[in-house]
Amino acid sequence: SNAGYFIKGDFEDPSTGFKITGNPTAFNFWYKGNIPTNDTCMILLVFGNSAGLTEEVQIKVTGSKAAYTQVTFPLSLSFTPDSFVIAAASANPFTQLINPATIFYLDDMTFTGATASFNGDFENWTNVQSENPTLWSTDNLTNKAVNEAENVFKTTDKYSGQFAAQITTDWINGYKAGTIRVTHPMTRDYDTLA
Repeated sequence: SNAGYFIKGDFEDPSTGFKITGNPTAFNFWYKGNIPTNDTCMILLVFGNSAGLTEEVQIKVTGSKAAYTQVTFPLSLSFTPDSFVIAAASANPFTQLINPATIFYLDDMTFTGATASFNGDFENWTNVQSENPTLWSTDNLTNKAVNEAENVFKTTDKYSGQFAAQITTDWINGYKAGTIRVTHPMTRDYDTLA
């Protein structure tokens, strides 16, 4: 299986992600989807500042939801960031357990206490022989190049606005053929939506 994901930036250098102003006290988002009991979707945030401090937050999303559900995930960072990297995946990249039945819809990502322009409402998309949400990286183009299915889609099945992101997991040649690797040390691990 190949887990769908998108990412903006390099986890080792949060300045390659998005700029943020203020001290975020919560990360807010709406989600729904088919997330089987043996699977966990994930949102990963890595905050940084010009002094070289970094802090990671893992948001684990479990449980199928037929309707969009709002999540307000509290943040308590040890410093005020000026940048962040963000990724979301239809599997937990740290366990590499991937379920091809998982479909993860994500929309209207925002911060409380801070401002950042990062297309968190997924209203802007860029067509590069396959569609990607503007400012994000996915495996869609790579998958198309090897005649495999895309796994991050623009959908009109949204909470608000015109679009949301649908992140899916699919079989590739009958076996697990895709992993998400993160090589930096962990500083925080949160479990949210049991």
